[in-house]
Amino acid sequence: MSNIDLMNSALESMKQKYQEGVGARNLLLNQQLEKTDSLLSLRHEIRHLDAEQVVLSHASRSMMNDLVSRMEEPVSMALQLLWEDDRLFRFRFDTYRGEPGAWREVLKREGEDGEYEAFDPDEQSGGGVSDIVSLIQDLSFSQLLDPPPQGLFSRDEPAKHVDRQGGDKKTENVAFFLKEFVREAGLQFLFITHNEGLEKAGDVVYRVVKVKEMTSKVERVK
Repeated sequence: MSNIDLMNSALESMKQKYQEGVGARNLLLNQQLEKTDSLLSLRHEIRHLDAEQVVLSHASRSMMNDLVSRMEEPVSMALQLLWEDDRLFRFRFDTYRGEPGAWREVLKREGEDGEYEAFDPDEQSGGGVSDIVSLIQDLSFSQLLDPPPQGLFSRDEPAKHVDRQGGDKKTENVAFFLKEFVREAGLQFLFITHNEGLEKAGDVVYRVVKVKEMTSKVERVK
């Protein structure tokens, strides 16, 4: 083989390797473009998901605040009616030992210009505040369910300690509030009590009357 033939063969081999290199380079460039497009798409999706997370976070906080306020308001109204002042009921959200928690608080102030001070209703002597907070809280929560529960809502001695903290006036206020609340909510409320003042809350009232030792009878009085 002549020198010219050898040169042409070498050039042809180099040309073939060059074309193979160009093809490989183009393939890598195409793959790079595809990866770049995928990366941009992923970044767009991440930004979209982040935006959704922000919206959902605000929405969930808004829904929680709405739920909390719809439970706090009727309890505050009941306390104000019974104690005839401007006390408020609030849920307090905080962390305890690194875990989220919720506490019930009643805010009360001395005098019209005094600052509100918070106290735990369960720690009050006599329990009257705790009775009302628990009762109205349960009634309010039942109305936030979708759909609200049907049937009978019952309690034993719903305000057993209230009369010890203010006499008949508070008992009458409890009766009035319960009657109006269940009427507005469309509930049937059955309760048992030894407090005759709460009879005013009932549309139908039955009384257990002692006849003799170990013998009683039930009679309708309203």
